[in-house]
Amino acid sequence: MDISTKQLNPTYQDEFDDPPVILLGLRNSVDRRLMQEYLSKDYKVIVPEQPIGEQQFDLCILDNTALQTNLESLIDLKDEVAPVFIPIILLSKDRQKARSNPAILNFVDDVVYIPVSRDLLTSRIQVMLKTRSYSLQLEEKNRQLERKNNQLRIFGQAINSTNAGVVITDATEEDNPIVFCNKGFEKLTGYSEEEIKGRNCRFLQNDDREQESLKNIRSYIEKGKQGSVLVRNYRKSGEPFWNELSVAPITNEDDTITHFVGIQKDVTELVNTQQELSDEKERYRLITENSTDMVSLHAPDGTYLYVTPSCEQLVGYTPEEMIGTNPYDSIHPEDVEGLRKKHEELYTTTGSVKHSYRKKTKSRDYIWVESLSKTVRDPDTDEIVEIQVSTREITERKEYEQKLKKEQEFIETAVDNMPSIFFMVDEDMNFVFWNKNMEQELGYDTEEIKKMHPLEFFHEEDRSLIKFKIGQIFSSGSASVEAKVLNRSGDPIDYFLIGSRFEREDNTFIIGSAINIVDRVKAERKLKESEQRWEQLVEKNPGLIQITDSDKIVRYVNPAGARLYGFDHPKEVTGKPFEDLITLEERERLNSRMSKVLETKKS
Repeated sequence: MDISTKQLNPTYQDEFDDPPVILLGLRNSVDRRLMQEYLSKDYKVIVPEQPIGEQQFDLCILDNTALQTNLESLIDLKDEVAPVFIPIILLSKDRQKARSNPAILNFVDDVVYIPVSRDLLTSRIQVMLKTRSYSLQLEEKNRQLERKNNQLRIFGQAINSTNAGVVITDATEEDNPIVFCNKGFEKLTGYSEEEIKGRNCRFLQNDDREQESLKNIRSYIEKGKQGSVLVRNYRKSGEPFWNELSVAPITNEDDTITHFVGIQKDVTELVNTQQELSDEKERYRLITENSTDMVSLHAPDGTYLYVTPSCEQLVGYTPEEMIGTNPYDSIHPEDVEGLRKKHEELYTTTGSVKHSYRKKTKSRDYIWVESLSKTVRDPDTDEIVEIQVSTREITERKEYEQKLKKEQEFIETAVDNMPSIFFMVDEDMNFVFWNKNMEQELGYDTEEIKKMHPLEFFHEEDRSLIKFKIGQIFSSGSASVEAKVLNRSGDPIDYFLIGSRFEREDNTFIIGSAINIVDRVKAERKLKESEQRWEQLVEKNPGLIQITDSDKIVRYVNPAGARLYGFDHPKEVTGKPFEDLITLEERERLNSRMSKVLETKKS
């Protein structure tokens, strides 16, 4: 084998966490030894002691004999790992023989004819490994995207439970019409979904459309970017409110923007409070002729070298009291470690570092502050000579963020803590989500539910009905049914199920809930048994039993009573005046008795 002795310097190795693994399937021991010697400097080289198809490797180099022997297992291996690319290089001494076998040429990814120069062989290996690296990266991105989509589908169902207003607009239609809003939006604005569907969101501004923030919204939508603005909106009643609006694009599989989602929060109270604070800060700024943010300069160890007068507004100390002290002395103990890490981060970056933490004031209280820090370096030695920091109070923002976090946690747990079973299946009848009640009430674990078809949960006699109801949901949008659901032990349990169709992009799902109605079924069964006993006691009684209202109209008579009156069926008697059924003598006697009954309510 003719291979030059130039040193390998592959540039692609950065794309692998470890040196690439090359499997040598060469029957010629001399060729194998030379290849091992040349490649082991830059790769992990293995020689198979078992079938090649059972090895783990990034690239395989074979000769004709090894390829023929392992062709079937290599084909299976490539099919198994697809779409990940696993390159096969054939080393051949006989050009004519290699070219005469199109089946092999169509299978291998490259053919190198020997003798071959080392540069050429190295180049071929690098190209194959780079292609494999790209395929691995692409596969990982695909997996990440799939996990993200699954999470979005699950948590998307909780949107309708949040107090925040959520609207979705169709970016493929002219003027971006609204296609969805949640209950939070209806509560926030006073408009129903029917009233706003098909309209552009600008109607919420009424005639107040010269707001600067509206330009930002239009810019986000035109550029297809995510952004947040504060805008003044109006409820259906005409009442204005401040809306913190966050917009974000929704893309399809081709990264084409198909929709926009808008999250709306009523922050009127916060804006009013912030405005009051802003007015107060402005007054202080005019007095001190400085920014309300505290600007400070620090030595590399953090010691204050300079502080603006606004520090007194922020923490209560004067600049003279702070200069020469160290910020760590006034940091909340729980935040010290985080601040140290940010301090260390400053030493490794030329950019700014932002961090929020709690700082003790002169009154011994803690307030939330946010600091933006940047280093000043010596241009010759690159050593840090000074740290510039701008600090502002964010206590209210933190409290607001914590409130939003609690709301989000509530939303995420709401579905899981519903009193009934809640689940979602895709159009292929795979479970994509279910709450803990499904496992607790029926006894199945997570892995079992993942593998089960929805019909497997139902009693055999109900499966045809359930299959029909599933079709009804896909066709009409919703359906309900009473059926027996089997727990893990195979016991049938009576449930009332409600299902509805949910569509997102090109996917269709069924969202369903199931309520245990065992107690109701038992009650109905007892009522039926009671009715049967009534029928046995009254309907079969050989004597006369009848019910007459206060107007002396017969409302019920049993079959024996009807026959006593000379009729074939009780229906011929029901509705007739009682006095028409008896003689005059009986009428006077019974009238007296019935009057007494109506008076005393006793016979």
